[in-house]
Amino acid sequence: MYRKNWRYLSGRLLVLSLLASVAVAMIQVSILNFGQSLKNSEVISPLDFGMLGGGLIIILICQYFLALRATAIYREMFGLSKDFEAGLAYAKRRRWAVFSVFTVGASAPIFVAFYCVMIALVIFGARLASPYVGTAAVETFIVVGGFIMVVLMVVATAITLLFSMVLFAAISSEDELKFLKVIVRAIDLTIRYPFRGGSYMCLLGLAVLAVVFSLSIFLMPFEAWEAYRSMKNSEMVLPLYLRFLETISQTVNNVVSMAVVCAGAGLYYRDVRFRSEGADLVEKLDSIQANNSLSGI
Repeated sequence: MYRKNWRYLSGRLLVLSLLASVAVAMIQVSILNFGQSLKNSEVISPLDFGMLGGGLIIILICQYFLALRATAIYREMFGLSKDFEAGLAYAKRRRWAVFSVFTVGASAPIFVAFYCVMIALVIFGARLASPYVGTAAVETFIVVGGFIMVVLMVVATAITLLFSMVLFAAISSEDELKFLKVIVRAIDLTIRYPFRGGSYMCLLGLAVLAVVFSLSIFLMPFEAWEAYRSMKNSEMVLPLYLRFLETISQTVNNVVSMAVVCAGAGLYYRDVRFRSEGADLVEKLDSIQANNSLSGI
């Protein structure tokens, strides 16, 4: 779906994705400058504070408009609105619900993965602090516990991503339902087919990662060279050309991944509704009744 309409979809998301990537670069530069100032016992520059605050504000604004545009693209893609403008009008009518869902969907999996990583660090920290370190029992516990943590992190992240995706599809599809009922509906559709949904999310995630990796691989030689130079010269500042290339790469990755996830969310949402509610039969019966009413039968 994205391959056939990549120019149209990219045009709808490109400018906002570029602004968001520039804002991320501003935040990264300000954080690096903070670290250098603290390392050298210098006063933090007001310019760095301004870059950090400005970057966060720009990201928030871009997030808002990207949420509206993603919803409009979804509705146009699956025939819920006649065109992009009609889909955008729907998104603006439910702007705060759409923005909330989009923000939660983007941040919740990150928090879940971070929480799992923190638990893993606690386990390995306990290993280092244990007086029985090096014994077979402790090492077996660490290996088994680490494996279980990796599995739990993958499962928890996949389920969280699945819920976020279903919630986005529900808020973009269900015109009549209020926000709280949309959440209840998303939870219901998520838990009905957990294994099917989890495996689908793993495949979709691997597909997106493969695309992102292929689009970013050209940066690796430059990043490796600059990492070698920074270690040799004890510098943390990336050159301007590499920062520019990373911003362009991140913009392209954001556009492609967002469009692919929108399509993936709609396909899974329709599949679950077909299986659990017979939505395809309902749509077919409605079309038959509409044709009969037009023909006077």
